[in-house]
Amino acid sequence: MELDRLSIRIYENNVAERMSNERFAMMSQNYKNEQAQFKAEVQKSQWEIEVPEQQIDNMAAYPI
Repeated sequence: MELDRLSIRIYENNVAERMSNERFAMMSQNYKNEQAQFKAEVQKSQWEIEVPEQQIDNMAAYPI
């Protein structure tokens, strides 16, 4: 959510001509890249949690 707020702020600064188009484009791209990285990390973390949980469920379903 913080990245979304920052993106809105730089957009508003660009519209109000307090920031150049070039600077806006650079910062906007950086925020998009950072957001994509965070999403990938969250997905990886979810996978790392789900796999062991599934293994536990499988072991519980088929006790030895």
